[in-house]
Amino acid sequence: GLEGSPPALVSRRREATRLEVEVGQCSCLEASRSARTTLAEEEGAREDDDDSGTAVRMGCFFSSDYGKDAEPEVGEDAQIVFVLGGPGSGKGTQCDLIVEKYGFAHFSAGDLLRAEVASGSELGKGLEATMKEGKLVSSSVTIGLLKKAIATAEGDKFLVDGFPRALDQATEFEEKVRPCKLVLFFDAPTRVLQKRLMKRAKTSGRADDNAETIKKRFDTFENESMPVIGHYEKQGKVAKVSAVPDVKKIFGEVCKVLDANGFAAAEA
Repeated sequence: GLEGSPPALVSRRREATRLEVEVGQCSCLEASRSARTTLAEEEGAREDDDDSGTAVRMGCFFSSDYGKDAEPEVGEDAQIVFVLGGPGSGKGTQCDLIVEKYGFAHFSAGDLLRAEVASGSELGKGLEATMKEGKLVSSSVTIGLLKKAIATAEGDKFLVDGFPRALDQATEFEEKVRPCKLVLFFDAPTRVLQKRLMKRAKTSGRADDNAETIKKRFDTFENESMPVIGHYEKQGKVAKVSAVPDVKKIFGEVCKVLDANGFAAAEA
């Protein structure tokens, strides 16, 4: 108990108890042991002086955000372009060309998830376990990775490739990151895209390049991703580009869209 203890020691014990609660919350056990050891030494010595009034100094800094990384914020000048299109529409190829000419930073949700897993971070280990179990990664996690990537990248022009895939993802992204400036939608008849994918399947070696999976991918795009296009069309943000012609002609149309929306080519 505290009865009969010197005032300075009472104050120290109360401070240590308070800090121990915080220690328990942030799992800093070493600091807790340090606090108790210090108190034991002081109690044994029965120090009676009360001239310092100094609380026990801990080897760990506490705050309400301890253990949480400060989340970087996306600047208000960030210009975000979503790049959407059905399977086989050539989004990736066009993104590469846009990056080369206009100097955009290019982010793919899938690439960011794979990079996080490869990093060996705690989050990455959790993601790996989730994917191995065949479960879907939370959209909040994906959006968090995209937000961090955009906030820490150089420049103010960003391509987000293949995301959002569903309307709830679009809404959450707008709330947590910021609204997009433009949506590039590469459009083509399903039969054209299916033909491309089946041709690619002969050499790609990709597990999802087979007739059954391709059909499921188109069904998913039609049912979940097309409402995203509709959402942004109502806002006047969608630029529809035909994905049927050859790569060069498609990119020519992409350039017209980007120029019309105030995106200047990067300096050589």
